[in-house]
Amino acid sequence: MAGSVNIGCDRDSLSRNPQPKREPMKNTAVIFVFVTILATSFLQDAISQKASAQKTSEPALSQTLAWLMSDWEGEGVQSGTAFSSSLSVTTRLDGTVLQINRSSSSGLKEMMLLGFDGSSKKYVGVLYDSRNHIGLFECQMKENEISLSQIGLPQGFQASRTFRMQPDSKLYFSIDRAEPGQELSKSVEITYQKK
Repeated sequence: MAGSVNIGCDRDSLSRNPQPKREPMKNTAVIFVFVTILATSFLQDAISQKASAQKTSEPALSQTLAWLMSDWEGEGVQSGTAFSSSLSVTTRLDGTVLQINRSSSSGLKEMMLLGFDGSSKKYVGVLYDSRNHIGLFECQMKENEISLSQIGLPQGFQASRTFRMQPDSKLYFSIDRAEPGQELSKSVEITYQKK
């Protein structure tokens, strides 16, 4: 054949000497699968360690607020009127949530759930009372004191609550409120002692 180039093999030689098997491709696939499994294992370990670190980055509330954990009874004043009150602070969900139950001789009953919100990295509380009020709170903690500032109030309104352990081992509780343009003032004050 004119113009054709012979590269040194003909059809018969190809059939007698087949192309080499593609073992390198199989080896590459096996190595790829092995590396993928190994990487997945390392990734799972890293995620697990990060989750563990996040979980333990904040101590359980039962440790942080051990001074508050108890059953309490006390006397208080609201707008000049004296009343008696009881308070019970217990843990839930393996010590990660505090349940604070408060009741008074006036008939008011409250339950607050207090916990650490991992997404905002803040302590938050949700309050429910027997008069169908619900309040959301951001918490600030110091040694032997917790301050709860209510959020989501109409503009200009303020409300906060404070629990503070006194040097005499009595627990001081107060509720402060303010309307627009006013300073916060005490609307409730109670001094508790352990039962």
